[in-house]
Amino acid sequence: MPYKRKDSPYWWISYTDQTGKRIVCSSQTTNHREAKAAEQRLRSDAHRKRSPHAAKTFDDVMEAYLLAKNNTRAAYCVQAMMPYFSGKTVESITAANIAAYKTGRAVSDSTLAKDLGVFRAAIRFCNAQLEWGLPDPTQGRIPKEPAGRIRWITQKEACRLVVAARHSIQAPYLADMILVALHTGLRRGEFLGLEWTRVDLKNRIIYLDPEHQKTKKHSTVPLNGPARDALLRRAAYRASTCPDSPWVFTKKGEPIDSIKKSFATACRKAGISNFRIHDLRHTCAAWLVQAGVPIRTVAEILRHSSIATTMRYAHLSPEDARAGVAALERSISRSTDSQSGANVVTSGQNATEKRG
Repeated sequence: MPYKRKDSPYWWISYTDQTGKRIVCSSQTTNHREAKAAEQRLRSDAHRKRSPHAAKTFDDVMEAYLLAKNNTRAAYCVQAMMPYFSGKTVESITAANIAAYKTGRAVSDSTLAKDLGVFRAAIRFCNAQLEWGLPDPTQGRIPKEPAGRIRWITQKEACRLVVAARHSIQAPYLADMILVALHTGLRRGEFLGLEWTRVDLKNRIIYLDPEHQKTKKHSTVPLNGPARDALLRRAAYRASTCPDSPWVFTKKGEPIDSIKKSFATACRKAGISNFRIHDLRHTCAAWLVQAGVPIRTVAEILRHSSIATTMRYAHLSPEDARAGVAALERSISRSTDSQSGANVVTSGQNATEKRG
């Protein structure tokens, strides 16, 4: 990924040429998107010129994979692994190398699993699509990920957070962004990259195409009152400040790359700790379940690819479980009342005690 240097106004790029040599050079542009495109072109050219029979390095595998997938999250994982595996052929990466990476990285098993999962996915891609026939050094060495983190806040806490966000001078859009996330369950990348062409305020719908979301499908996200009101405020800001900007959440017409600092400041002022941007999505899920919305409907709203993901929130609605066992009790009671020697199942007595 392009990066900045203190001694240059331009974005700098790094890639491996056809000989396997690491090349670092200026992109000669201050535009991040143009620099990223230039880097991808250089990598693609080098990849095409490389001998198909040469031993494949970690860099080869990752360049081929990232060029095909264009996955920003995967790119971050690759950056983290580069100091440990860059320049090594895949065949030469041993269990000891993987162990050294785990020790040197010094992060949670969850993070290690994500990084090595990207390595495994890249190898499988190259073997399936490019027929490279590479071994998988990650086999049996990826830590099991712990149960997913679920952190959510109450509606009172959310009110405090929105109030604190409204006082943000550096991020005047933050409060509306938080409200949209809380009431739609949009992921961070989805609301940061949201464009007006995909917002239908009249019909209260946001449209997401495959390139806009994790599931790579066409989806719609419904808008309730608070989410729609927040978007109307953004529309008013756009009309008065930057009418030609395509972005819903913008600062002077430009897209917003990150809200990490302003969000952390708002959380601190609201007295909310250990709360991340993605936890806004968790909070949306928690509120839906607590409001009695069926799990399958929650899965549809949040666009989960598997109902198992949504089931992580089921414990937040114990009333559903109580109602379920109560219904079971009523059903058994009706059935046994119609039989001689009834109520053995519902009374807790066994058959011998009943006859005695």
